[in-house]
Amino acid sequence: MKTLYVINSPSWTEIAPAGLNNVKMFDDVLSENFTYFYFNLMKYKLINKVVIFVPKKRWRLDNIIRKTIKTDFGTMEIRSDDKKFEDINSDPCFNFVYCWADIEECEKIRNKFVIVDNQFHGYIKKSGINKKIHDLVLTESENFINYIPKNIPTQVYKLISYDHENSKIRNSLKNEKLYDWIMISSFDKRKRHLEFLNSLKKNGLSDLKGCIIGRDPNNKTKKITDIFKLSPWKILNKVKKLQKSMNFDIFINVHQKKKIELSLKSKVYVNSSILDSGPRAQVEVMQMNIPVLSMPHIGSSDLIEIGKNGEISENINDIPLKLKKILDNYDNYSLNTFKKYLSSDVIMPKLVQNIMQFYNKKFHE
Repeated sequence: MKTLYVINSPSWTEIAPAGLNNVKMFDDVLSENFTYFYFNLMKYKLINKVVIFVPKKRWRLDNIIRKTIKTDFGTMEIRSDDKKFEDINSDPCFNFVYCWADIEECEKIRNKFVIVDNQFHGYIKKSGINKKIHDLVLTESENFINYIPKNIPTQVYKLISYDHENSKIRNSLKNEKLYDWIMISSFDKRKRHLEFLNSLKKNGLSDLKGCIIGRDPNNKTKKITDIFKLSPWKILNKVKKLQKSMNFDIFINVHQKKKIELSLKSKVYVNSSILDSGPRAQVEVMQMNIPVLSMPHIGSSDLIEIGKNGEISENINDIPLKLKKILDNYDNYSLNTFKKYLSSDVIMPKLVQNIMQFYNKKFHE
């Protein structure tokens, strides 16, 4: 039996209503993207057990969130992370560890194959990647490979969505286009909602019908410092003011099925963010073959084939013109991105094969 130990990483506890302002937004534990990734590592036979160490602040249990999930391909369980290193190191087998954040902590792990996500290491912060303690780096984009040390194995992967891959969910929804554009994100300053909306106004495109889906800022606790900066609460209020003179709808804390429905009713997904490693929303709409208008520094923009499934804008002032280009030539953007790049059957076999290749090399040596 092969086990994956997960530390400092999201899991299905993220979708508990207790962490989402007591709103139920998901029906299935696999709706959480990282959980679906762990599940797929079992499905594609790298492992048959997942043990996830969850910190206290993310330990949420209710009728959706259970300690143990049994599947046809193995079992996933969550444990408190109080003694995670003792538990991992007491296992005599050469098993796997996956770490998404605080990757420097992996130096405490012994005799395991350690897989880490580079996130923005070497990009916007000093790289914590170390060949002595990390065995494989996963990155969400070809665009980030140059920021990873050359002397360590690296593999591109995508954190795809179970719900957006599930054909039963997609086929049960009507696909009539209601919106010209859609944005899906938090109301963080770096997402640049206000800059995008003002650029539409500046270019005389206020009448384009838009859709904004976002998380309620009240999902997070307010801080005193929020008074002195452009906080998510302030941004949402400013977006609502712009709504009065423009043509877009706002949806807050919508259920996953509703989010998919609104996405399928939209012609173009727009991402004007300053920085995103994925983001999940961009990958998810590309799973549904919705054309994407994004920027070159965004992680999943490496999947954009210009003129076929989307466009890339070099700066935010260029976005309205590129948006109009897609809308005016909409039928040309018909590439089946899901089939070519984003189905589990495309991503996982190669990923598992490469992980095993590096694993065998380490422990045979």
